[in-house]
Amino acid sequence: MNTEVSSSRMKVAVLGATGMVGRRLVELLISHPEFEVHMLVGSEESVGLPYRTVWEKKERDLEDHYGSHFWRPYPFPELLNNPRVASFQDLLRSGIELVFSSVPDRAGYFEEQLLASGRLVFCLVKA
Repeated sequence: MNTEVSSSRMKVAVLGATGMVGRRLVELLISHPEFEVHMLVGSEESVGLPYRTVWEKKERDLEDHYGSHFWRPYPFPELLNNPRVASFQDLLRSGIELVFSSVPDRAGYFEEQLLASGRLVFCLVKA
């Protein structure tokens, strides 16, 4: 995603990248010295869309829901260069070995599939 990335950084994916927690995680990872955000995986309805489009819509939806007095939309991180949202199948076909997951417990079967395929998975949300 970052065009000025050191080749020594490990390529990672973010599962659940279009959700609130996933978007914040992506923000933290884009400048991380050890990790390169290489794939952003979202739900079926967002697959193939520009990540910026999904990000900005979700931020507007939160502002509409909570009101502008409570929610101020987070701006899209320009370092991402607006990739497209990938599918879970894209992730399974990729060579990415490290995945940060922000999917809820009810979607834990995705994490189980990743673990069964030999990937390392860090789970951030369990509810």
